[in-house]
Amino acid sequence: MHTTSIDWEYDPSVKTAIEVPSTPTVAARIGDHMPNIRQAQKALTSRILDGTGKASLSERRAAFNNSGLPEPLRALVDKVASHPDSVTDEDIKATRASDLSEDQVFELVVCAAVGQATRQYQAALAALDAATGAATGKE
Repeated sequence: MHTTSIDWEYDPSVKTAIEVPSTPTVAARIGDHMPNIRQAQKALTSRILDGTGKASLSERRAAFNNSGLPEPLRALVDKVASHPDSVTDEDIKATRASDLSEDQVFELVVCAAVGQATRQYQAALAALDAATGAATGKE
């Protein structure tokens, strides 16, 4: 197997080695587990977007997509999606002051986080597909 070293932008001193499959058979074996992960991801997405909850279906979908939300909910959802470590108690309080219950805010934060994770997951799958296609001569 080939090993590649990656320098992370946020801390150049941290290095991580990843194993890159060198043959299509190894890549195919890794892909054998993907249907279960994809099923779990689809079930989670379906549950938070279409299941019962305190927040409306349209609010949950908007939080998941990080679009079409009024202030201050828009600011909170954007922070959850782009800089989750910067969410503060004040962000939550401001959102609660806009007549949303604690349960609604919680559900919308979960939708925002899962929405961002889904976008990252889909981008990763696309990158894997592109890399596998390049490794096997498919494009």
